[in-house]
Amino acid sequence: MLTPLAVAAQARQVEMVPALDPGLPTVVADRGKLAQILHHLLTNAIRFTPAGGRVTVRTRRIGTREGEEAEIAVEDTGIGIRAEDRERIFRGFEQVDTSDTRQYGGAGLGLTLVRRLVELHGGRVWAESGGEGQGARFIVRLPLLTAPLPRRVLIVEDEALLRREMAETLGAAGFAVGEAATGAEALAALAGPPPDLLILDIVLPDLDGWEVLAQVRREGRTRGLPVLIITGLESIRADQALALGADEFLAKPVSAQVLVDTVGRLLRQAAAH
Repeated sequence: MLTPLAVAAQARQVEMVPALDPGLPTVVADRGKLAQILHHLLTNAIRFTPAGGRVTVRTRRIGTREGEEAEIAVEDTGIGIRAEDRERIFRGFEQVDTSDTRQYGGAGLGLTLVRRLVELHGGRVWAESGGEGQGARFIVRLPLLTAPLPRRVLIVEDEALLRREMAETLGAAGFAVGEAATGAEALAALAGPPPDLLILDIVLPDLDGWEVLAQVRREGRTRGLPVLIITGLESIRADQALALGADEFLAKPVSAQVLVDTVGRLLRQAAAH
């Protein structure tokens, strides 16, 4: 996004300096509209900065009384803005007319649009300057909307191909998936931060699934963990699995749609309780 404007700045002998916070989370915004905001602010900064000057783009994460925000600041070492003009430049149908703005070709492009786009995103924009000849700083603040963490599912299944297929299906549906091939691996995984749901096979090479389920229900940290039993044993019935502590039972083979729907339903039920 910055590369074409850096070329434009170089053509005017203006240095462009990015000072971007690598830890800033992704801002939930319309990508095209955000690009328009940056384009107008940077174009103006380059336009009103004489040769040998500098334009800096800064981003940072800040906390306010309203919550966390992402700040984008475009600073220049250009002609500056008079105090009485810092608000007027964002108004439509008004022109800021000084000898300096006439020299550089007008009072700025697209600032009315910039404000409208920023406000449509629930943000705000303003200008700061020490006055004429002292450069300007345009600040955009947008609410930082972080996406919720994906729900975590642990799959306990000794058949590697089937385990991988289930993991890929649930991963594509937006879940964070962990895997265990044995009962011991499952209990070791559950000793850490527990997942949001456990998918458990009954036939495992060490502990069987019933023993894993019993330990899950005995442990206070995992007692309420939703457990989905999936097995190919024809001798096991749904009522038996539910009586022993499972929340749901599916017989192999299980279609991808049924798997995703069942996991989603169990997680919604758990969240409602």
